[in-house]
Amino acid sequence: MRVAFDARHLQTVARVRGIGRYSRNLLGAFARRAPRDVEWVLLRLRNFAPADGALLPPHRDLATYRLRRPELSMLAFDPVLLSFELAGTRADVYHSVQLSLPARRRMPAVITIHDLAPLIWPEHYLRLPYARLGHAWQYALARRADAIVAVSEATKGDVVERLGVPEERVTVITEAVDADFAPPSREAGRRLARERFGVPSRYVLYVGQFDPRKNVGGLLRAFARAADADRDLRLVVVGDLGKLASALRDALADPRVPRDRVIVTGYV
Repeated sequence: MRVAFDARHLQTVARVRGIGRYSRNLLGAFARRAPRDVEWVLLRLRNFAPADGALLPPHRDLATYRLRRPELSMLAFDPVLLSFELAGTRADVYHSVQLSLPARRRMPAVITIHDLAPLIWPEHYLRLPYARLGHAWQYALARRADAIVAVSEATKGDVVERLGVPEERVTVITEAVDADFAPPSREAGRRLARERFGVPSRYVLYVGQFDPRKNVGGLLRAFARAADADRDLRLVVVGDLGKLASALRDALADPRVPRDRVIVTGYV
């Protein structure tokens, strides 16, 4: 069997986010457990730096092209280019862990959907015309997928309700915790957190991005209320302080938030 897998986001900023870790670990598990007669074709971007090949299964690269301007990629170009690029692979199945499907294809397609945030919060994600048009096409192609993997029952419900996909075509496969996250001994963990980040013994931990669906403002307001009752409590915020961090900065500017009790570490 020949499997074409969309690994392009392992070359972009997504590689250090949840989707990148999910893909890396999924491919690593395939490398360890997939039958030896499975042949892998991994899509990569010819105009981006190569991905780290560690843990990837033996594979053949399929160099693809993506415009660096996201609005142009979303406006039809990516699905059309994928149609041509996948045509010569003779793959038996195509798998994407993002909404990246070819406009036309001859092989069955499986996609993994983590959430439908743009449909649930269109005021945040679909304000621009290219975003509305691009997502509309992506979701139309997703409806044509032969099988959909949802990472939770909640996501499956959204796929069935909002995309109109028959329930029998959606399978829930929940995400597991990687072995890398096995906790150290309690004392060693406390010492490391204290020495590197000044984290006290009592804290609330947030790890993630800061886009609107994360509701960082709600987190900080809830912490402010909890902090009133516990003077030793701290909030530790871990995440990439890139362009999406403006929501965090705005929330921290709220005078009700005890800023001196919030520890922002950046990406760890």
